[in-house]
Amino acid sequence: MEIVTYVLEGAVEHRDSMGNGEVLRPGEFQRMSAGTGITHSEFTPSETESTHLYRIWLLPERKGIKPSVDHFK
Repeated sequence: MEIVTYVLEGAVEHRDSMGNGEVLRPGEFQRMSAGTGITHSEFTPSETESTHLYRIWLLPERKGIKPSVDHFK
């Protein structure tokens, strides 16, 4: 799967099996290619602030894509 995340409010923290870790804030995008396999977790880093985001899942053009993650500010 190709997964696009766009944060509208709050923040979401991402960690994955490739060693990536980052916090996405309002107006930021993340693109993740699950490709041949990736383990990841996401959570709201604040105990008091809620998070509002869009998540879009897309089928890739072909199979066997190498997993990757990009963050756009």
